Amino acid sequence: VNMFYKLAVNYALRKMRVGKSDYRKIALDLYLESIDNGSLLNDGYLSPRPFSNIVKLAINTKPHDWTEEFINEKSHLLAPDTRQNTLDYNLAVFYYATKNYSAAQLKLLQVEFSDLQYYLGGRILLAKIYYENSE
Repeated sequence: VNMFYKLAVNYALRKMRVGKSDYRKIALDLYLESIDNGSLLNDGYLSPRPFSNIVKLAINTKPHDWTEEFINEKSHLLAPDTRQNTLDYNLAVFYYATKNYSAAQLKLLQVEFSDLQYYLGGRILLAKIYYENSE
């Protein structure tokens, strides 16, 4: 079962990369189903990358209150050593998407940029915030 979900999610993500945006909902549904059945969890924990992918997909396919609820309610599935950093980064992404730029900046200040994805993503997000604020 675990391999099926990984293959299906990767297929949907590849389709999205070539412009087929209708695969966003499919990928999100597969991610959520694989959390529910435990196939996405490793030793009972969700890795930061799939968590971030789910947040980005949800921002584009679900109501914002659903996305914020997912971030806050499912963060307990993240491993304790990465939980707070992953939570802060994804809240920054969410706040940016909802145009709450000051909250996004505050969350970015709390992110430890030890991971290359967070470092680059954080810098890009900060540049976008500065642009949106005409700074």
